[in-house]
Amino acid sequence: MKTRRTLLTALASLTALGVLTACGSGEAATNEVRPEGKKGNGINLSPEQNRVHTAKVDAIAAKLPAAVRERGTLVLGVSASSNPPLAFRATDDKTLIGVEVDIATLVADALGLKPEFNAVSWENLFVGLDSGKYDGVFSNVTVTEERKDKYDFATYRLDDL
Repeated sequence: MKTRRTLLTALASLTALGVLTACGSGEAATNEVRPEGKKGNGINLSPEQNRVHTAKVDAIAAKLPAAVRERGTLVLGVSASSNPPLAFRATDDKTLIGVEVDIATLVADALGLKPEFNAVSWENLFVGLDSGKYDGVFSNVTVTEERKDKYDFATYRLDDL
């Protein structure tokens, strides 16, 4: 349990860090969608996301459990039934894209790991966390007192329920 809390705490710390320190490639996106008659950047719905990446942060990556560092991947659960802009499928109907996938990629980058996304039903996100199948979850999960007793959270959006 302590190992998972350490990993989840590292994920929480990196969520803000990755968003604040990332640099983009500046390449034009393909398969862009924009409102008719509008100019400027559209929304890239293609599997080629030209994602923003960040550098590894050695001091934080060193706090990961040895097994995760050695594996080289950050195994994440993502809700398969989420909606844009959070997490959804690209135009190939396979590749996961969206804000949550982008943030998760930044966290994995900062940890020096490759993200491995598992799209599952919302309730199976918790089953995967509880069983140790996932290192973390990036999904539209509301922070509740009951959940705080069991999981660590890194909030990146306002949820007024």
